Amino acid sequence: MNLQPPPQTDDVVELRKWCEDVYRFLEFPVFPGGVNIGDTTNYTEIKNDGEINLHGTARVDKYEWIAAQGLAAHGAKAATWVTFANGITAAWQFADNADNAVTFNMMLPDDMDFTEASYLCCGWSSPVISGDCYWLAEYLMTEVDDDTDAVADDSTGALYTSSATADGMVRSLLQTYAANTFDANSMCFHGAITRDVSEDALGGVAHLHGITLWYTKKKLGAATT
Repeated sequence: MNLQPPPQTDDVVELRKWCEDVYRFLEFPVFPGGVNIGDTTNYTEIKNDGEINLHGTARVDKYEWIAAQGLAAHGAKAATWVTFANGITAAWQFADNADNAVTFNMMLPDDMDFTEASYLCCGWSSPVISGDCYWLAEYLMTEVDDDTDAVADDSTGALYTSSATADGMVRSLLQTYAANTFDANSMCFHGAITRDVSEDALGGVAHLHGITLWYTKKKLGAATT
């Protein structure tokens, strides 16, 4: 409904109806011609058909989460699937004496803004307190007719410190993808995460609970038809 100005009357019935209209408007407001939220440069535009557009620096950050169950482990470097003592938590276990790995494939989100940077993070833990674990992330992006067995487009490795709590969750940034690394033709995002024990000093196992692709949403929306 559209909110009308208060009636110029002393009629109690009309005034009561107007108050009821105000209450309903506050529950579900409708602005004829749409509404802008923000300043004249950086704002969110909501059109009268419900389409949402972002202008200037107005942005929406989103993520795609792949839980441990969505990761694969196979071959000589395969990590081991384990269930914790609580009977609730399960994760991929990376040994302290071997370079274990997991792999994944995913499509890039269809609302991803390729002109903005994106990030690959992982959620992991270890029973070792405040130890350093070396995670190596690799990825290969393929388009139609690209070789899916090609070498990685990029490999990034670094030391990450485990939680000060035994088996405490840690979120670590594995890779940063600069603006325009991907484009509308990017079809499949192949990745691998390896623990390189020769580079770390954790002194115990590590558990990978999942990975997250953080990205910025496109500025332009679309009306529902």
